Amino acid sequence: MILVQITECDHARRIATRISELMGAPWQPDERHQLVISTSIGIAYAPLHGRSSKALLELADRAMYHAKNSRKGSVHEFIHQHPQVPLRFDTGFDVLPSED
Repeated sequence: MILVQITECDHARRIATRISELMGAPWQPDERHQLVISTSIGIAYAPLHGRSSKALLELADRAMYHAKNSRKGSVHEFIHQHPQVPLRFDTGFDVLPSED
């Protein structure tokens, strides 16, 4: 978990995308092996999604699992407009190329 104080949501998206890019860079510990890590990142915002760390972690966790289930290497934001509206996730922040 990373907690960042920001003034614009776009800043959180840029940070998450950069983390995913850095983590996804190939790493070669020796001549025979190469490791590549894919990340799935979920974002929730305070106070929009909650004021407690527990509430924010739960919603960011939901967004992260949505990212894991949709595509490796993606960043998803939790979006909740109204209590009667079903949970939604913004899926517009894919980082890694598709695996077609």
